[in-house]
Amino acid sequence: MSVARFLLAAALAAPSFAADTDLSIGRLNYAGFRTKRHCTVALVGEQLALTAKHCIEGPPRDRLRIVLGYDRGEWKELHEVRKIIRVDKQDIAWLCLARPSAIQPIAVRSGSREKAIATATGYPRSAAHLQNPQQCHLQRGSPRARFLCPMEPGMSGSPVIEDTDEGRRSGAVVSGNAGSSSVVERVPAPPDC
Repeated sequence: MSVARFLLAAALAAPSFAADTDLSIGRLNYAGFRTKRHCTVALVGEQLALTAKHCIEGPPRDRLRIVLGYDRGEWKELHEVRKIIRVDKQDIAWLCLARPSAIQPIAVRSGSREKAIATATGYPRSAAHLQNPQQCHLQRGSPRARFLCPMEPGMSGSPVIEDTDEGRRSGAVVSGNAGSSSVVERVPAPPDC
């Protein structure tokens, strides 16, 4: 095969994502001289993403990268973070993207139903290159609630999504593990970027 034909074939080839990869969910990556870590992030607006606040504490904003639709080394979009908005007294951070996304975002729902079944999708450390959806009971609580599934590192920042009459809505994000359950933070109304 000629070099020109090879380059043309490579340019036309689309990434092969798993059929169930949610493109609006991705990894929030940070790599430094001695550090490499990730959390989960969700696109909730054309230029707005949502994650756990503890995921962005420490690394400089210009070293954070949002990789939407990440699946085994492939991704749909790569974004830089233009601005971080931290929510007072909650483990929630809004990330303003440097450019708009072409991916359909997850709608945000402030508050959620009592004892709902919901799904948290993220990238646990044990399977950091594949999305891992976990469906569990979401118990009532505000601003913190219990999600009756344990979550491992890497799942922090995962959107907790409920299917509603209006479609999929995220009303909480995973904050941390608490033994046999997880702590989630209820999502307030999104800010303007």
